[in-house]
Amino acid sequence: MPEEKAFVPILKRRLMNIPKQMALLLLASLAAGCGAWPNLPAGANFVENGEKSVIVMGVSPAIRVQVFPGVMNSEGWGLNLSDGGVLNNTPEGGYIVAPIKPSKSGETYGVNRILPPGEGILSVCTGGTTAVFEIPPGSIVYVGDLNLVSEGKYRIQIGYDFEKAAAFMRAKYPAMAARLVEGRARAAKVRHGECGGSSVFVVVVI
Repeated sequence: MPEEKAFVPILKRRLMNIPKQMALLLLASLAAGCGAWPNLPAGANFVENGEKSVIVMGVSPAIRVQVFPGVMNSEGWGLNLSDGGVLNNTPEGGYIVAPIKPSKSGETYGVNRILPPGEGILSVCTGGTTAVFEIPPGSIVYVGDLNLVSEGKYRIQIGYDFEKAAAFMRAKYPAMAARLVEGRARAAKVRHGECGGSSVFVVVVI
C-alpha cells in the first residue's frame, strides 16, 4: 500500500464560545460519558445479530478516545453531535475492543475527541481533518492505531498493522480472532466540527 499522509488539526473546545444549544448538547453528552465505557473482558465471545458490532482500535499510550457519528458529502465529514457518541473507551493492553453500534446507511463515524491525562477534552474542529470509518453490522472490525506523541504540541500518528491486531485478538479474544476484518480508517476534511480556533495538536495518518 502507498503511504498516505494527512494532517488533522484538533482543537480545544470552550463552552463560552459556542451557541447555547450546542453547549447544552455538549454538556449532555459529557454527562452521559463522564467516565470511560468498559472494553470487552478477556476471553469474551461475540454473537452476531446485526444490531451490534465490535471495534478493535490500537491506542498508545492509554488515552480515552471518543467517536461520534457524522455524514460524508463532497465537502467532507459533518459531525452529528445530537445523536451522542458511539465510543468512549480507554485501551487495555494497547487496544480498545468494545461493542459499537453499526453505522447506518449514509453514516460515517469519526474520531471527534481524545482525552489525554491532565489535558481535558481535545475536539476536532471545522476546517480540520479527522480519521473516519464505517462499521458494518455484525462485524469485528480493526480500524487502525492511534499513537500519541508529545512534541510541544501533540502529534497523533494513525497507523495500521492488521497482523499485530490479529495476534492480540488471538491471545486475548480467541473466540473472536478468526472473524477480525479490515476496516481501514481514512482521512476526511471536517466541514462541520465541534469548535474553531488555534490548533493544539496535529494528527498524521500514515
